Amino acid sequence: NEYQVASVALETVNQQIGIKLPEDEAGFIAMKLLDSSVDHPQSGDTVKMTKLIGDIVQIVQYQLQIKLDPDTMSYRRFLVHLRFLAERILQKKINDSGSDDDFLFQHLVKKYPTSFECTNKVTTFISGQLQINLSINEQIYLTIHVQRGIAQRGLDLS
Repeated sequence: NEYQVASVALETVNQQIGIKLPEDEAGFIAMKLLDSSVDHPQSGDTVKMTKLIGDIVQIVQYQLQIKLDPDTMSYRRFLVHLRFLAERILQKKINDSGSDDDFLFQHLVKKYPTSFECTNKVTTFISGQLQINLSINEQIYLTIHVQRGIAQRGLDLS
């Protein structure tokens, strides 16, 4: 929600001043909106969640050497997935046991090696920063969303 408001604010600034600020500015505006909500009891978690999502998006873009298009449905789905992933991580509700689908996991590793390698970088980051191990299921979902981002751009990075 904050990012959507920030995007509208950025567009308004661009139109009013007559210059084109980079899209990255919307992220900074969103962070300011979040920072200003200090009185909100969960604002600390919101800031942590926003930072985690931003870090993951940066890792994906860097790893794949692409700029994800925030105007695509694929990107929006990716952000929704990352939001729920971040919530589970911050609430310590990541279950690294259970009904993991090893067959599907191995299939994705073989079929989409670039997307899986990107997921592996994100998994390593989360493990190193938060000492949380993502389950195979979480890695499957993340790999699928990364692959959607690649497919949306019409790239063949396999």
